[in-house]
Amino acid sequence: MRHPFFIGLLLFAPLFPLMAQNGAGKSIVEATVGFGNLYYGGRFYEHRCPPVMLSYEQSILTNAFHLNGFSLNAGLTAAYTGASTNTQYGKAELVSTVSEGILALRATGYYHIPLPELSRMDVYAVTLLGWSFTGSKNTWSGNPNDIALAKTLGGEKEKVSGPMLGLLAGAQYWFSDYYGACIEIGYAPAFLNIGGFVAW
Repeated sequence: MRHPFFIGLLLFAPLFPLMAQNGAGKSIVEATVGFGNLYYGGRFYEHRCPPVMLSYEQSILTNAFHLNGFSLNAGLTAAYTGASTNTQYGKAELVSTVSEGILALRATGYYHIPLPELSRMDVYAVTLLGWSFTGSKNTWSGNPNDIALAKTLGGEKEKVSGPMLGLLAGAQYWFSDYYGACIEIGYAPAFLNIGGFVAW
């Protein structure tokens, strides 16, 4: 009865080293550029800053919940996006700008798929819980009478802030033990994020 066990052990032994995530026990800094959000993706805005996100993570658990290949990281994320547009009201010109900044705690769960073909890849899910800072500003120029009339359509400046929750699913590809590329889908603050990371 023991022979099948030892045969199976020999067959699957080469996979055991792959069960450990590439980033297990490491600190990771990630930078991404986002595509698709209310500001960057809308046709109304003419000049846009794509969503940019910078994150720092520290490994806190490896083989979490007694699951081989699963680990947990915790850290911080900061993000920013903005856009502006020009609008004519008679002889008055309005430049409207909007921006959004995010500062959030970050919890990431990583899983390493135990296949030789995917030895350099990890998949993960991210939860962001933090604060969103959204602002808008109107700048007028041109005929004073037209400006006075147009100003009745909206305020000069507005700031809104409040709690935010972000959810992402992603994949990392490790070019070496110290850096790689990543792709994420979800919302925080973009629907698609592409970038890279360094680890130590």
